[in-house]
Amino acid sequence: MFRFACYAVLMTGISASLAAFAEPGAVTADGRLAGHSEDGLAVYRGIPYAAPPVGELRWRAPQPIASWQGLRSAQSFGDDCVQIPMQEPPGPGFKRPQSEDCLYLNVWAPQRKQHKPLPVMVWIHGGAFIMGSGAWPCYDGRGLAKQGVVVVTLNYRLGRFGFFAHPALSAADHGEPLGNYGLLDQMAALRWVRRNIAAFGGDPRRVTVFGESGGATSVNALLAAPSADGLFDQAISESGASDRDLPTLSKAESAGKVWALAEGIDTDNAARLRALSTDAVQRSTNAAPAAMSPIVDGRTLSMSPGLAFQRALQHKMPYLVGSNSYEYSLLRWEPHALESMHRQIGSDLEAVLAPYLHDAHGLLVPRDLADQQLWGDYYMVSPAHFLAERMSAAGVPVWLYRFSYVPVARRGQVAGTPHGGEMPYVFGNVAGPSMYGEGPRDGSMARTASAYWVRFARTGNPNGGGAVHWARYDAGDDPLLDFTDEGPLARRKFEGDKMASLQRLRLQRFSSSDVPTQ
Repeated sequence: MFRFACYAVLMTGISASLAAFAEPGAVTADGRLAGHSEDGLAVYRGIPYAAPPVGELRWRAPQPIASWQGLRSAQSFGDDCVQIPMQEPPGPGFKRPQSEDCLYLNVWAPQRKQHKPLPVMVWIHGGAFIMGSGAWPCYDGRGLAKQGVVVVTLNYRLGRFGFFAHPALSAADHGEPLGNYGLLDQMAALRWVRRNIAAFGGDPRRVTVFGESGGATSVNALLAAPSADGLFDQAISESGASDRDLPTLSKAESAGKVWALAEGIDTDNAARLRALSTDAVQRSTNAAPAAMSPIVDGRTLSMSPGLAFQRALQHKMPYLVGSNSYEYSLLRWEPHALESMHRQIGSDLEAVLAPYLHDAHGLLVPRDLADQQLWGDYYMVSPAHFLAERMSAAGVPVWLYRFSYVPVARRGQVAGTPHGGEMPYVFGNVAGPSMYGEGPRDGSMARTASAYWVRFARTGNPNGGGAVHWARYDAGDDPLLDFTDEGPLARRKFEGDKMASLQRLRLQRFSSSDVPTQ
């Protein structure tokens, strides 16, 4: 009897140990998934959230995924969406397969059973709507999921596959939105999250959508899109230049017709457009990448996001927004960007540039450097202040940040946090492949920044845990939290003269009668 009891105890212990190492699984509305156990987390890669947008479904709103029988493996990322060649991969040796069949998402979740559902963070990658992927190493969700959230990353159609209009496509109207296929993909993924995330331990009623650069612009477009109402509960926008005017549907159709003619399609024939090879469509994105952006189509977007914010027509929810201290690092990719800014500012240029010609100590700043700094503020920093002010004016809790932290290994070599440089800290991924010079010595900032983001996802307020207090935004004090080399610092009216002049320009533009809507 004693031997039997010992045997039973031993087998119980073995069973418990095997269960601890068992591969995780989830049952979604579409079918069963087999994930993978990694470092105490359940990880699912390559989950389809919509039907492959190929053939007759190219340039259509995302369609429902076909359910499957049996157990589907979710242990490998799906293909990236077709995109421009990367000049700087997001990690050593990084190379990913691409195809039009790319509407997949990935989930990281704590494997241990929780007493209650966990908050969900859905990441929308950047890349100027022409490149990027939810599979990039810097977006690995482990650092956030270990803090008690469920993390989702996703792919969405890019370039001409994702943002394109043509009279033939409009004429073959299926009663669906037109042009903004990449944004519609994001909405489809968010509907998938609402419907399925409980199967991964997530709370479908506490979904925070967050993104950087083009992903942040997407977040703000979703906030401005009536059809995205109810798809998420909180929003984070990192370095999103989201108050510029977007092309109208008629302008996008005209541009699309010019391109189609260059491809030998001189009739309004949607079938001929969809019959073009993947390479033929992608060549046009490679040739003119700056032309790709969301469209004011009158269905998904009835106006540009900045104008929607100005008119208080955006969805109202807790909002965290900010930018980096070295946003003008982007200028190396945009050779004519300064001239474009000068044209936009026009006769106000000298007055707007004046505060940039002397530093905080009164020392003269070279004009070319001042011009670059103005560019970063004009397109990234000032829009963040503008969006914070407009959301706050609507009575919504808002927190504004500035990231100026420089990796230990790069100090004295770079001017500040470059565009995108906050992401390794937000994701807590400084020990992985480096994109900006970050490494294990930057772990303290990674823990600090990611904890603020997680607290916001958990409660709608980034404060708590004994961290430096982050004041809620109000226009009177213009407060922000600056993530510096010395740690987070609370600031008020930071660079107020510069921001005030840029904000005046913005308000003048939005009050103009020729601001385009549908």
